[in-house]
This record gives sequence, C-alpha cells and structure tokens, in this order.
Amino acid sequence: SIDPETGKLNTPKDRGLHKVFYDSIDLFKVRDDINENLFFCNEIAAPVCSSAFKDEYENRGLTGITFIKIDDNYKYNAWEGW
Repeated sequence: SIDPETGKLNTPKDRGLHKVFYDSIDLFKVRDDINENLFFCNEIAAPVCSSAFKDEYENRGLTGITFIKIDDNYKYNAWEGW
C-alpha cells in the first residue's frame, strides 16, 4: 500500500515499518514449507488454519469461527467493508 500523505510505500525499507502492508492481494498462495495447523499470517493480518484444523473443529461441533477458503479464487482487500 501507499501512504496517502507521503506517497511512500508502506514497507520497512521506505517508511521504517515492522512489516509490509498490502491494500490488496489478487493471488495468494500459502508457502509449501508451512506445516502448522494454525498460524498468524502477516500478509493478510489474520489467523490461518489447515483444512485438518477446520475438519477437527467441525467434527467436535465447535462454533463461533467462520472459515474462508484460501484457494485460487481467494482475494484479499484490506478496505473491504469500509
């Protein structure tokens, strides 16, 4: 993303931030070396889980979490819903 006041990228290099901030991601792929069933994804600023985690959650009859599938159709928009 770009800082609207300075025009600089929201990155550690350009603005000294602790991470890169994204306005949108059109194609998102989870790295192949991720083996955790539940982790926090910095790029989308949200927890992400494996399908095994989701299946176990549902098999136990737990409620309260809405799952969004990350596949080839997944898109991230930081400003969606504003």
